[in-house]
Amino acid sequence: MLSLRHQDAVVKLTRRGKLDWILGDSAGWREPWADKVLKVEGGRPFYHQHDLSFVANGDLMLFDNGTVGAVPPNPE
Repeated sequence: MLSLRHQDAVVKLTRRGKLDWILGDSAGWREPWADKVLKVEGGRPFYHQHDLSFVANGDLMLFDNGTVGAVPPNPE
């Protein structure tokens, strides 16, 4: 897994380097990647995340900076 902070996404690659899925805001992803974006249910996607890690129970943890909060940026 890779955390792509400036793309506001976490991606999972297979051992052969093929894209498995994308976790993040679905806005802006075009084919052939759009069908790889996971659906976020409840809440909102994260923005400008960092420190991707697994905790003891196997859950994925990351810190959400929440920068701008939209794609494209949507300043307050």
